Amino acid sequence: MLRPGAGPYPWAEDFDLTVKTLVERGDYPALVEYSNLRYADIAHPSPEHYLPLLYTLGAAGGDTPRFFSEKIFAGSVSMRGIVFGGHTGSSKWTHD
Repeated sequence: MLRPGAGPYPWAEDFDLTVKTLVERGDYPALVEYSNLRYADIAHPSPEHYLPLLYTLGAAGGDTPRFFSEKIFAGSVSMRGIVFGGHTGSSKWTHD
């Protein structure tokens, strides 16, 4: 489903935004049960690229997430990154 140079699929944007919102809310049970999220079967047909997020959330404790590189590559690959802890002001990590 890669489309280099094309805009993102609507389902890819929806899944990415849903995960971002759940991370911001700290809704870890919903993130653990990600296969119940809309478009999970298309966005992550196998878990190996999703599961590292759960390890990161567990290690972050109560730190506030900050997001960077909020883009979708080739129509379906979210490049979103999350940083926890450290500097809370403006930094290079908060910009695309």
